Amino acid sequence: MTDENKKHGRRWVIAGSAALMLALVMGMLVNGLTAFFIPIEASEGWSRGDIAAINSFGLAGLAVGSVVMGFVSDRIGIRAICLIAVIATGTCLLLTSQVTALWQVYVIFFLSGALGGGALFAPVFATVGNWFPDMAGLAIGIAAAGQAVGQGGVPFLSAYLIEAFGWRGAMIALGSITLVVLIPLAAGMRDVPASASASGVAPAPPIPSAVAVPILSAAVFLCCACMAVPLMHLMPLIQGFCIPSTDAGSVMFAMLLSAIFGRVA
Repeated sequence: MTDENKKHGRRWVIAGSAALMLALVMGMLVNGLTAFFIPIEASEGWSRGDIAAINSFGLAGLAVGSVVMGFVSDRIGIRAICLIAVIATGTCLLLTSQVTALWQVYVIFFLSGALGGGALFAPVFATVGNWFPDMAGLAIGIAAAGQAVGQGGVPFLSAYLIEAFGWRGAMIALGSITLVVLIPLAAGMRDVPASASASGVAPAPPIPSAVAVPILSAAVFLCCACMAVPLMHLMPLIQGFCIPSTDAGSVMFAMLLSAIFGRVA
């Protein structure tokens, strides 16, 4: 096999690994908690609003971590960043299963957002795009499709785990799955070779970054406010109509599966 064929083979491995890491890490952080609302409320006696704030702390951590870890990733490489992200996420899920107070969950999910999703999200997409200079849009779409699978699949899986082991046991199972499955994938991540990424002087962007960055930031904020937040409350809403959690989870899964086709297209 020629070096060029090896490079092409490796880049698809990179894209697939990125999709799986985004599925579990972002799937748990963005929508995964929806399956836990009612079980935690029934078990711990915490109010629905206080439980929902757990997700807010996680996403606040994601916002902070995305800026900080994006800066760090340029200096330590994608493999180290991915290892930090998956170890932090898996460890935080295991720690959540042992909490005795709500504030502890807030701290844990903030750290999971900062060191997990915040470390992984932007650097992984950038790495996939760098490996596919000729079709970056398609490759990034495939990686994003993995995240869509996770945002529907993690709540769906969690519903069955909670029925079998309770909410604390489900957290242990999810944390263990994250560590066992994702650490080998993270260890296999590589930055694109310098020779492959060098393409001369980059053309000037059509829109200055001082304008583009605020516009993109606003777009992401409005997207999450209108889409991710309602999805977080979808399973409890469905369960409120006396529909089993596993059936409610299947609705989430079906909705996010449809997102796969949109992201790839």
